[in-house]
Amino acid sequence: DCIILSSAINHAEALVTEDEDLHKLSEEISSLKPGFKIRRLRDFMNTFSINIDDIISIVSSFVDAASHA
Repeated sequence: DCIILSSAINHAEALVTEDEDLHKLSEEISSLKPGFKIRRLRDFMNTFSINIDDIISIVSSFVDAASHA
């Protein structure tokens, strides 16, 4: 969890996770990097009007790119 969180804080604006421990740290993390968000997948999908097929397509693209790296 620590490596994923550290990487997200340093390289992204948000982390999508279902990990309850990370959600509990949300306020503390926001103080380290204002604007950084920790969201659940369902909340993320609702916020950006994304359906599950879009998620599958995005994940498949990342997996394909990683397998060719």
